[in-house]
Amino acid sequence: MAQTPKANSAQHPQPTGGKKRKSGPDNVAKDAPAQKKVKSNKFVNFKDARTIATQTTIKAFEHGELDVDKFVKSREYEIRALEQGLVNSKKALSKRAFQLVPKDLRRRTASHNAKRVPKKLRARAKREMKEDNTPTVTAKRRRLSSHQRLRAETAKKLRVLGSNRRCEKEPGKQPPVIKTRTAKVKHAKLAEPPVPKARFRRRQRDKSWLPTHLFHAKRARMTPPKEPVWRFALPMTPTAKSYRATHRTASDRGTIAFDMSYMSTICLRGRYTSLLGALQMLDSDASMSQLRYSRRWAWLRGEIAITTDLYHRDAPNALIAPVTVIWCPSKELSESTSSVDLDALKGCLLLRVHPSAFFELWEELLRVSKTVKPAINVEDLRYELGSIELIGPAATEALLAVLKPCSDDDKIVLSQIDGLSNTALLPAGTVFDMEMQDPRLCQKSRKSGHALQPLIIQSASDAHRSIAARSGALFDRHKRVLATSSLPSQKAINRRRSEAPVDKDPPSKEKDPRIPVLLYTATSSRSAKPLNQWTLLLPWKCVLPVWYSLIYTPLSTGLQPRFGGLTELREVLLEHSLPWFPADYPATRAGQQWEMQESQRRKKDWSSHPKSKRVNWEGLELGNGQKGEVGEGWTSDWTKLSRTSVEHVDNTLTVKDSEGVDSPALRHVSVSVSQSRRQVSDSCSRLPLIQVRIEHISRGVPQQCARIYRLPASPTARKLWLALHPRYQDKHYGASKRMHKTAANATKHEQQQQLARSLLEKPKAGQPDWPACPTEDDLIGFVTAGNFDLSAGYGTAIGSIVLSAELAARKAASTSPGDLSRLCIVRNSGQTIGRLARWHLV
Repeated sequence: MAQTPKANSAQHPQPTGGKKRKSGPDNVAKDAPAQKKVKSNKFVNFKDARTIATQTTIKAFEHGELDVDKFVKSREYEIRALEQGLVNSKKALSKRAFQLVPKDLRRRTASHNAKRVPKKLRARAKREMKEDNTPTVTAKRRRLSSHQRLRAETAKKLRVLGSNRRCEKEPGKQPPVIKTRTAKVKHAKLAEPPVPKARFRRRQRDKSWLPTHLFHAKRARMTPPKEPVWRFALPMTPTAKSYRATHRTASDRGTIAFDMSYMSTICLRGRYTSLLGALQMLDSDASMSQLRYSRRWAWLRGEIAITTDLYHRDAPNALIAPVTVIWCPSKELSESTSSVDLDALKGCLLLRVHPSAFFELWEELLRVSKTVKPAINVEDLRYELGSIELIGPAATEALLAVLKPCSDDDKIVLSQIDGLSNTALLPAGTVFDMEMQDPRLCQKSRKSGHALQPLIIQSASDAHRSIAARSGALFDRHKRVLATSSLPSQKAINRRRSEAPVDKDPPSKEKDPRIPVLLYTATSSRSAKPLNQWTLLLPWKCVLPVWYSLIYTPLSTGLQPRFGGLTELREVLLEHSLPWFPADYPATRAGQQWEMQESQRRKKDWSSHPKSKRVNWEGLELGNGQKGEVGEGWTSDWTKLSRTSVEHVDNTLTVKDSEGVDSPALRHVSVSVSQSRRQVSDSCSRLPLIQVRIEHISRGVPQQCARIYRLPASPTARKLWLALHPRYQDKHYGASKRMHKTAANATKHEQQQQLARSLLEKPKAGQPDWPACPTEDDLIGFVTAGNFDLSAGYGTAIGSIVLSAELAARKAASTSPGDLSRLCIVRNSGQTIGRLARWHLV
């Protein structure tokens, strides 16, 4: 009896928690039909080959007589079947030659190449390949793969190095020296990008990499591989969150580094009179000729750099781009300014322009260079010069930790600006030109922050003149090539640092490179806030070693310099109220191309959403009987502003309405009133635009493509918008949001007034009592960049408005109190609520 449960448990096992599947019932195996064993097809072919087809002879005998014809055909069929059976039996289950080798060799011989089969089977393999018509490829004629090509190039280099080393060891034998001809400077020809390494060559067929591409590719979001920006693969933003960190680093502490090597550089060489004449042909604003006498000569001596707007020669109102102009230092100009003959003096200058406007400026310079007499030479230095830009209070500290000048005089000059946290204390565009050591050979130590004395600032602003007067190595192509060719590898640097004593730099050698660099501060003085900015120019191949030394430099704040992309650069410039080219220049060809690309991207993003999740542009209720977005919602539709033009009548500027134009031509107008009047009087065929900085008075954050309106002309609607201004809020609404307690001895009339004042609150956005947005006739411009300013605490933006709005504001400034003449209304695209804002000229 005790054994019965065991037997039952053995026959019917219970499911346990450890089992993955439950056992099926017993009747399944009994009731299910017996499955037939599937025979292997291993011997099917062999059996069919041994079977010989035959025919009976019954049909050959009819009525006791022999039909000879049928009998012969039957025998013929059997004979042919016998012969075919012999052939099939011979080939049945036969193995190819490459299948008869050992198992460890089958993989490499399965390529059907007879030369890779063992010798005893090679003849059979050739016969089989000939019968099957198998193609064979000769190894020497086979196209190498990318990996094989890389190995072949490496082997070739190693053979050359090995032969040279053997020649050095053998006495009386020297390695063959091939003297290459010095490359001629190519004038008026576009530069070719450097030939990348073999492993990265295919990825750079349609674009170029920055010198720091591998650094950014691991730490930032790059541009899509098939969608380069300005023919470069650029970092857009770091992978880590960096919006608030960028604001704190750029304004409070630390510094942000940007690889600006994608900026284009053009070199002009010739006589001073020819160079100045060429610049004046493209300077419609005459900003360079209007410089003060002292600053003009400092610019010609190469002591300062200026940024000016260059225009087309044939179309003075057509802006090309803002360009930074840097002159090569000249000893003749530094010694005296009155006795110098500029007609006989030769000079050189650099033009730094954005890559989106490079070809436009290049073609214009080629035309101008042939016009001036004597002619000037134009050189393309795009892939010869790179640049690094640093923004932040600790930018000077980080640069001084990396820059180790070769001469003692340069060290003294740089020591005088040690501790400088605000570059605005120096003259705008101050230039330092010197030769530096390889920063990888220097130890980096954290310094303690200290304040800069006023006497040091004064000496630093005076001392940079002497260093710029006797330098200019970056303008010499021979010195740039020499510094690049003598740059040691990182392996050699590590070997020298390991041999040096602890905490000491390795001793310098004569073969160490002398890297020519050019350092200058921010050239713009239009910023509402001081921009602590340094720009470092150096040879293209020297950017990477300087970049690594700069990024990992310990600062006195305990941090290290951050790196940024295009998004961070635009954020910093927006906080300092500076326009960014080309997005904030809609009147230029490059700005229009950028806006077209961005509008296509926004439209594609809008179309990707379902209809229930995207904005219905036609159904927007804007108030005042308006329905539908003004223009296309995903772009700044400048055609809506084409009805306003400005004409010059009797020395007074008036505004008139003209017929609408489908695609208006835009033109950039400078800030000065005299320049604006002159440009407006020149031509009225182009719509004049002027850049403004917008600050929100109430809540709200302006976004790109936001619409800018002037205050409505209707007194009632205008009064409603002015009531939102802080100056009028106490008059129209309660002095405080909370309800004050009524005094005990207050009269009944005073109690009623207090109650009415507490009940009367200012309207809120989105409620029916909020003022309606102005009509399309009051549209004056669009926002090109906007966001929430963390330092100011409200929304700010950069935009462009028509010139007539600025002229009307200047005219009304004499009658309107304070800044009421520059009030405007900003409405984001796709929204129905307008916000009161104030605009200022950039």
